[in-house]
Amino acid sequence: MSLLDLLALIFDNLGRRKARVALTAIGVVIGTAAVVILVSLAFGLQKNATEQLYGIGDLSQIQVMPNYGDGGGAPLTASKTGGGSGTTQTLITNDSLEQLAAIEGVLVVVPRDFLNGSAVLTFKR
Repeated sequence: MSLLDLLALIFDNLGRRKARVALTAIGVVIGTAAVVILVSLAFGLQKNATEQLYGIGDLSQIQVMPNYGDGGGAPLTASKTGGGSGTTQTLITNDSLEQLAAIEGVLVVVPRDFLNGSAVLTFKR
């Protein structure tokens, strides 16, 4: 059999089973597209996670929160753990925020507070 005979046989068989050829071609296209989409999605998610992890080490912003857990009703104090001296508490004032902002590399100091409580909501009773 020559090469021309083989090509004629191939195209003759493809012509007989048009639906099978079309479905196979559609399956190949869908499968290839799915692989490309999944690979690009994985690459994008990895890049996003890497950027977020590098942002954790950024010390340009300090958030100062009150320490309500130790003293019960202590007014707006920030806890700071020193080397061997334990924990010290400092009243959060504008001066203490300015001292934190003066640390080299710190761009922003954000004072934060939170409120915990419970409530009962009744409607049309």
